[in-house]
Amino acid sequence: MIRGMRWSWSRFVGAVTVALAMSVAAACSVTQSLDDLKQNVHVDAGCVKATCSSLKANCGLSLDNCGGTIDCGSCPAKKYCSANVCSDFPCVARTCKDLAATCGTLSDGCGALIECGTCLSPQTCGGGGVEHQCGCVAKTCASLDAQCGELADGCGNTLSCGDCTAPESCGGLGQPNKCGCKTKTCPEVGANCGQAPDGCEGFIYCGACGGGKTCGGDAGANLCQ
Repeated sequence: MIRGMRWSWSRFVGAVTVALAMSVAAACSVTQSLDDLKQNVHVDAGCVKATCSSLKANCGLSLDNCGGTIDCGSCPAKKYCSANVCSDFPCVARTCKDLAATCGTLSDGCGALIECGTCLSPQTCGGGGVEHQCGCVAKTCASLDAQCGELADGCGNTLSCGDCTAPESCGGLGQPNKCGCKTKTCPEVGANCGQAPDGCEGFIYCGACGGGKTCGGDAGANLCQ
């Protein structure tokens, strides 16, 4: 009988040892999984995370305002999580349509999160100044410091920034979308003496004639003869 009791005790000890080993392994697995999650979460150094207390929440999942989520627990029996607060009444989950959201992640008001989609480039979520709405803030001629010509507005459309007043032209001085006029030289205007128009409502001096010649006459203005 003693031998049988020793055998039963050995089996009991062996079972307990196996159970403890499995518990330790499971705990290590959970710890490792949490460590892996922490390594894959990027937190902006300037972001202040919300807490269940700051959100006045006592149940369900909520956004932490830093791109992550916080779990505020569950409600006791016969209570319902409504807008992250335990209530006596069942909660009706809100949809993206109810929230007028076309993008991003929001709370459904019942302790869960809903994904409302992404935006197509160049639009971004909230890019137009409205949260959870796809949008894009178009650039203007002024913000681009453009005086003339056409430019992309950054939102898939084209800006028309007007024309220049003659004799200036768009890019005339080599600067894109800037009005300017490049003055001409004496050879370019066919002059070798006197004051000649420079093409920009000004004049250039092309020298004097020598050898008894005069500037202008039958040969033409600004030509020695």
